[in-house]
Amino acid sequence: MLSDHVNMNLKRGVKILTCDPSKRLIEAETRNGEVITVNAYAYTPMFRWPIPGEKWMVKEENGSWYLDGIYEPQGTEGSEVQAEPGDAVISSSSGRLLLNQEGKLTQIKNESQLSVTGYREIPGSKGKTLGTYEIKPTENARFILCIFTISSAENFGTMTVAGNEIAITERSGSVGLNYRTTLTIVLPPGVPCTIKGSNPSFVSINSLWESISGES
Repeated sequence: MLSDHVNMNLKRGVKILTCDPSKRLIEAETRNGEVITVNAYAYTPMFRWPIPGEKWMVKEENGSWYLDGIYEPQGTEGSEVQAEPGDAVISSSSGRLLLNQEGKLTQIKNESQLSVTGYREIPGSKGKTLGTYEIKPTENARFILCIFTISSAENFGTMTVAGNEIAITERSGSVGLNYRTTLTIVLPPGVPCTIKGSNPSFVSINSLWESISGES
């Protein structure tokens, strides 16, 4: 049947009635006065809790309703800044931006914690053999780029963020007798990072770069 191959999504404009993040409860009223419960158990990486009274779009999937987007004007008259092509706009009526790391919330207090203007090589890192090399935490989110040199195919390096191993290098190309592997991670504000190798004799840092905050 044709219906077996057609993905039907129903969307509606609603007014938010209730929002309780502690209970993961969102209720909304449709244009015909029906009260619906909106799913609050799955979040996009950039998720914004609605405020009662706001108008949102919701969509239905498999019998459940989900937030789809907010009816909110941008760049109204009197705004200090106007959106331009290529800009990213974050909607936060409360004025707070929260960082979620494994369920623990911390507040991002100023935009310098997110801004990046360039990269610099971390002093003293080049050629460092990997027993354990620590990247000190800062108040700013950063991109960390590491190029490993691996002189034996059976060895590897790892990056550990806040105690959690997030990646293991694999051979991506050879340079002479050595293998090179590149890893890039995003390091949140205040979070330490440790780089180490399975065997310090065979794994070393070829280059280690970090992004530079706009106010650093």
